Amino acid sequence: IPKKSRAAEFGLSVQEIAETLHCDIRGLRAAAFHPKDGTGAEIETIVRLDPKFVKSLNDVRNLSLMSPKGNLIFLSDIVEFAEGVS
Repeated sequence: IPKKSRAAEFGLSVQEIAETLHCDIRGLRAAAFHPKDGTGAEIETIVRLDPKFVKSLNDVRNLSLMSPKGNLIFLSDIVEFAEGVS
C-alpha cells in the first residue's frame, strides 16, 4: 500500500513507484535486435533484476528507487506491506 504523502516528500508518485517495480521484477524491453539473416526474426533484450534478488517479501521491501533529486530510497520507506491472500 503506497504511503502517498511519504512518497511525495521524495518527489515520487504512485505511478512512478509502480513502473519502477514492474521494470525491476517483470522487466523492461530495452532493445530489439533484427539479425540480417533474412528470417525477419526479432530478438528482444529484456532488462530486469536477477530473480535471486527478489525471492522473498523482505527482498522486495529492500528494493531501492532513485528519487528525482538523486536520493536512494528503500521501498519500505514509501510502501506499507500487508500480507494477505490474492
